[in-house]
Amino acid sequence: MIICKDRQQKLKKDNPAGGTGSLHCLYAIPKGEGFSGSSFSMIGTMTLEPGASIGAHLHENDEECFVILSGEGLYEENDGTLHKVCAGDVTLTFRGERHGLSNTGKEPLVFIAMIVQ
Repeated sequence: MIICKDRQQKLKKDNPAGGTGSLHCLYAIPKGEGFSGSSFSMIGTMTLEPGASIGAHLHENDEECFVILSGEGLYEENDGTLHKVCAGDVTLTFRGERHGLSNTGKEPLVFIAMIVQ
C-alpha cells in the first residue's frame, strides 16, 4: 500500500500535549483512523518549529516510535531523563510509558511518528 503525499492530511497543532509552540503534521494515517486489522493507529511526518515542544504524555494503551530526519532536540524519557536527538536517531516509547520532545535547534525538527496498538 502507498499513501501518496497529496492524499495525506495536513494539520497544525498548537501547544501539542501541553507543550509549547506549533507542531505541523502530515498524516499518512491520522490518529484513530487506522486500517481494520492493522496495528498502526497513526503514521505521520511531523515538523516541530524551533523552540516548540511536545509535552510529556502517557501512552497508556499504545506505543510510539520517532525517527528523527533532521534538526536537533531533547527527548524526554519515561523517568524524566533528557537525551539529545538528531538526524538518524530513533526513539521508542512502550505501552505504559511517558515521553516528550522539544526542538532546541535553530531549524525545524522533522521526524516520522508511528503509533501502534
